[in-house]
Amino acid sequence: MAAAPAQAWPNSGNVLLNGRIGCTYAASNTVKWAWVSASNGESGWAWLGSGGMTRPYSFQFSRVPTSTTTVTVKWGCATDGEHRTSFGLNRPSTGTTATRNICYWSPCHL
Repeated sequence: MAAAPAQAWPNSGNVLLNGRIGCTYAASNTVKWAWVSASNGESGWAWLGSGGMTRPYSFQFSRVPTSTTTVTVKWGCATDGEHRTSFGLNRPSTGTTATRNICYWSPCHL
């Protein structure tokens, strides 16, 4: 049986940003926290799943505009402190989820 297609809501700004967030170089360099803020004014602590050097994260936006909003994620690593990155976020063309892995090395494979 085929799965039902994902539902997009073009009139809704609800977008769940998720993925994995990472620290590196030592098993003791664990992800401790993550703060998400956007140029549209939304901000807050991201949910972090279990893990160590990498952890799943998510943050629910409720007002993503039809144009791109800039998202900044700051996160803390146990041994080398705070890091940050910024990127654009749009409403997905299908569904309500956007996935972005976050790390401070390139390429970011988590």
